[in-house]
Amino acid sequence: MKLAILTAWSLLLAVPAFGTSAAETAGSPVSEASGGPAAPNDSFPGILPDLAHLAHEAKRVQFSDMAAWSRFRFRRQVEQQRLGGAGEVREQSFLDFVIRPAAEGFDEQLVGINGRIPTPREVSQHRRQARFSRHYTTAQSGGAGGGEEAGYTLGTLLRMSTYRYAGEEQIEGARCHRLDFGPGNRGDLQGVEGRLAEAMTGSLWITAEGFHLAQAVARTVRPVPLALSIAKVNDLEIRMEAAPVTRDIWLPSRIDVRANARVSWVPVRKHTRYLYSDFQPLFDETHPGSDAVPAAGSAALGATLAPAAP
Repeated sequence: MKLAILTAWSLLLAVPAFGTSAAETAGSPVSEASGGPAAPNDSFPGILPDLAHLAHEAKRVQFSDMAAWSRFRFRRQVEQQRLGGAGEVREQSFLDFVIRPAAEGFDEQLVGINGRIPTPREVSQHRRQARFSRHYTTAQSGGAGGGEEAGYTLGTLLRMSTYRYAGEEQIEGARCHRLDFGPGNRGDLQGVEGRLAEAMTGSLWITAEGFHLAQAVARTVRPVPLALSIAKVNDLEIRMEAAPVTRDIWLPSRIDVRANARVSWVPVRKHTRYLYSDFQPLFDETHPGSDAVPAAGSAALGATLAPAAP
């Protein structure tokens, strides 16, 4: 199941190499039903954006935003729940980190675990595991092996074949372009990646000013077999929310992954949530104009998860 989640993230959060010609994407949406130009939607007046240009700029800006992680000290919280058949929580863990840029990657200091202060051994163990550093490195390189948290990158959302421009919406107070995508047969995607591309639908929101990824969602519309029918993902839902941390940088504030799978005929239901808050810029002369602004909702992030009982 973990492989499916990793691959779904790779598919989900990648700015499109669109499956249509430049003529189809320039200035007109693509119909999910026919692949041709769709009728204008009254929800967004004026000239439709050039989707190829929108994708190009979003990818460029996302690369810049990704690089900016190394310029901040921030808080990272991870809650994982294993659920029963009725959705009840059977097991829960909660980790609280303070992350600081280091000479190589990040220093990941565990400051809380399941509602208590961690032992020195636990702090050392999680520092060695360096999970965020690994996710960050993988996301920077465009790979899919960095775990589900690497999904905030735009490395592969909208490699699906069918997509359309869905108008403008407000996200975190910002005017955004919404792009919807649906399942499609992609001949260039093989294995689990190809099977997920044929079974996922979702949307992404790109800010009209600055072309930042503000939000992304995706879910499977049918079960996806994995390895020799031994494992199958019945339902997979992924959601990412971002917010401005400076005037010109947007970074994720929340990632949610909900998975319902079967592994060797054993049902597995899991909900993992990652929260990022308290961004504090490390100023230097090479990055002017990085005055911090409060990330929308960041003050409340620490309160959205109640630590599990010890």
